[in-house]
Amino acid sequence: MPASQSPCALQPCLQANTGAACRPAWKNWTRWLFLALLCAPIFAAELPDETGKKAEIQLTLLNGDRFDLQQQRGHPVLVMIWASWCPICLGELPQLQQYYQRQQANGLRLIGLSLDDNDTVIREAAQKAGISFPIARRNAPGNYDNLDKTQVTPLFYLIGSDGKVRWRRIGAVSNRLP
Repeated sequence: MPASQSPCALQPCLQANTGAACRPAWKNWTRWLFLALLCAPIFAAELPDETGKKAEIQLTLLNGDRFDLQQQRGHPVLVMIWASWCPICLGELPQLQQYYQRQQANGLRLIGLSLDDNDTVIREAAQKAGISFPIARRNAPGNYDNLDKTQVTPLFYLIGSDGKVRWRRIGAVSNRLP
């Protein structure tokens, strides 16, 4: 059979003369595109290192209370930056609530900073997840933090009892917490 009539005429292939069907060229590039899109969040999530940085957080919580990281000295603080439109975040909230309940007696503090613009949406997501730890709208007027402003979610920071960033993680962490 001439090469122009072989099933591999659209793409050179090692199987050209074996009679085995080969993938058309478009199927190979779609595979690479799929892999590139699958890996894109990993490469897009590269953030500058903030380990050892003195963290500053001053917020008004959704319940109206003030949260100042300075007042949490002596306690580790886990900060979750999340959004109601993030399925991974919504899956993490109940898991973090359980972790918070187990570790609160050991001094752990946990705060959620939502990227949502609507307090009602934040409250509904928090209520649906059954969380009791403090929640704030990160971009609310008067709220301040010096953590990276990247819009990757979920984004976690562990702030040590001295107020310095110990680690930062992107993506789900509830399955990696002690």
